[in-house]
Amino acid sequence: MRRWWMVLVALAALATIGIGVGLVVQGLRGPRGDALVLARQAAEALESVTVKGTVHTLTLTPHGAVRTRAEVHRGEGRVHIRYLSGPASDMEVYRQGDLVWARGPRGQLRRQAQLSDGGWHGELLERNWRFRTAGEDVVAERPTIVFTGTGPGGELRVSVDRATGFPLAIERTGPDGRTVSESIWESADFSVAPPPEMEAPPAAEGHEHGHRRRVSPAEARAAVDFELLEPGWLPAGFVHEAWYVHEGRRGTMVESRYTDGLRPLLVIQRRMSAGQEHGERAPRREGRGGPRQRAGGPHGPMMHLRGAGGDAVRRQVGDVTVVVIGPGLVESLERVTDSMRPVGSAQ
Repeated sequence: MRRWWMVLVALAALATIGIGVGLVVQGLRGPRGDALVLARQAAEALESVTVKGTVHTLTLTPHGAVRTRAEVHRGEGRVHIRYLSGPASDMEVYRQGDLVWARGPRGQLRRQAQLSDGGWHGELLERNWRFRTAGEDVVAERPTIVFTGTGPGGELRVSVDRATGFPLAIERTGPDGRTVSESIWESADFSVAPPPEMEAPPAAEGHEHGHRRRVSPAEARAAVDFELLEPGWLPAGFVHEAWYVHEGRRGTMVESRYTDGLRPLLVIQRRMSAGQEHGERAPRREGRGGPRQRAGGPHGPMMHLRGAGGDAVRRQVGDVTVVVIGPGLVESLERVTDSMRPVGSAQ
């Protein structure tokens, strides 16, 4: 049986292609100029343009670079992805509105989740990021205009289709210049109809994993039977955005979201399961590389998690299981996890 944290890591991984790619440029604000115009066009195109094609992605993980290819069909708020290669080969992923689910090679439901609100902040973008135009390029045999964004997390490079404004290539590099993620459309057909509307499986509607609601810190504390934690340290430029409570058959977990105006960072926590309290063994290896442990000091061991891409770390802090999912180097995620402390406590 897949654990709740595997579902969350899978969701972070699925954002690499088609599902979360729109969040990269949605809601951009900043100094007036051509780069801002391009960004707004790209944001609008991601909401309105229908496209189908093949996408190549590269994601840097603690175990090295992971490459995938997939057929992607998106339009009118719906996305259908069929992975052709990589760790998720033969898996199909669907998004309809804020619901996401995945099916295995034989059609079995594999993972399901609900997307949180975008919540990108123009004020933070203007404070943390600087955008400029950077020339022209050809992607998927189509002419594009390129703009870049530079901020505390490194640099973002986006190539938007001249005719539609749709972003056909997105590359993110870290502060050290290494490519963190890359998404490039190898082919793109803008003449197709949108994906058909689908009936989401009951689990994706919340019947298995419960429902999610935005709450205040006080409501989050009242919803759980453990001491709620928050990071004492965040990467440069990040601020708190919102609290969410997920209620389901296996209990309640709390999601705290942070952003630098462009990139999300998620902190998930729930009470440690009874099996873990009685010395349950660490999860078995998940794909190539699997979870990795290191000395935990006063807390539990640090686990490095991965799905089809995307970085996350997991750790026991007292009787609470904490998962941190976000961009950048895994060392930053570890430092966030190490800094967890009771909500409202002094620095």
